[in-house]
Amino acid sequence: MSEDTPTATPAVSPPLKRAVILVPGFSKREKLAARHQLINSIHSYSDGYSTTESDHPQDSEAVQITAHSRKDGFDVTLDIYEAFWGDLIPDWGNESPWQRFKRGFSMIFYWGTGGLAKAVWHWRGPFKTLVALVISGLLLILWYLTVISVLVGAIVNDPSTLPPALTALQPEGSQWIQNFAGLIESWRHWPTVFFVVGLFSVGFLETLANMCTFVRSYLRDDALGEDRIGIRAKARTRVVDLLDSVYDGDEPYDEVHVIGHSLGSVIAVDALSEYGPELTRTTLHTWGSMLSLLILQEQLLERELSKVYGSKHKLANWIDIAFKSDVLASPRPHVRTIENDELTKNFYPKAFPDTLRPRMPWHSVFSKFSTHESYYRSEVAMTKLVCPKE
Repeated sequence: MSEDTPTATPAVSPPLKRAVILVPGFSKREKLAARHQLINSIHSYSDGYSTTESDHPQDSEAVQITAHSRKDGFDVTLDIYEAFWGDLIPDWGNESPWQRFKRGFSMIFYWGTGGLAKAVWHWRGPFKTLVALVISGLLLILWYLTVISVLVGAIVNDPSTLPPALTALQPEGSQWIQNFAGLIESWRHWPTVFFVVGLFSVGFLETLANMCTFVRSYLRDDALGEDRIGIRAKARTRVVDLLDSVYDGDEPYDEVHVIGHSLGSVIAVDALSEYGPELTRTTLHTWGSMLSLLILQEQLLERELSKVYGSKHKLANWIDIAFKSDVLASPRPHVRTIENDELTKNFYPKAFPDTLRPRMPWHSVFSKFSTHESYYRSEVAMTKLVCPKE
């Protein structure tokens, strides 16, 4: 070979272009805060990859990350989006004690008489999960008793705080209510109640109650807000609109990855159930999902899952991650209507890989909601976002 003969240059394949849409869990944090957390996690926990970050050249709502594999030199370009819905969570901080009492009673009744409570009563399910549900139920009842004590305390100190319907009673009836309130008021000083409330803190109990109230409102599609549109419809529309812009936009993505974190997994499934052919290039990631538990409470979720499982356009993949010690996170759910469907029995349940059950990163026993937030610290979860198509 002469010196003038050019040597062959190995062909370099273009990087895989992937859109990543994050549907956060229950939180009142600001818009794009969850996306910022995800970006930092990809930089820190994508094992075996070097990452570089830049502004998206065309979309100000996205951040672009290029992940380079140190092992084989393969590149993946990620455009990170967030389907924000945290502003839909009502602000219950200004409620009167009477309003909190009514909301607490409605919430306890809903969860205490539904399908999930029946599963606990008949002890159907994993032991740790059932124990966690029982403890959560007791904590909600404790919060409810705390609300009652605040309500009766307000009545004792100022009888005018009674609702108009009760103040309209005969004087004897109104006096009876005040006497009963005084009796309940004395219970606030019980050492056991004081210890338990102090251990978990009123703030923790109220956050747990607010989350359960919102999940109830979502599952029932309650109309919250002046426009009287259901909360489920609003949240789902946020995700659908973002998916539309990604699927139909000028940016030709090879793949679309949707991350549903905690309650966000329910919203993500709701949104994806509306799609057809686009599902074939869509991978769903669920982190700490409670789908398997919530479908016991509401058949609505089972119907939405049936649409996803039974669609002739199958999801490209479903990567489900649930920490072993996250007792309220459940593996990908079984759907009865699909299991009994002759047309889809060959598709379900072997269409997707088994749920990944990594160990949760270390956390303090008393840290609040650290279990669900720890998914952002999982190398397994982050590496699945940057690795080439499997």
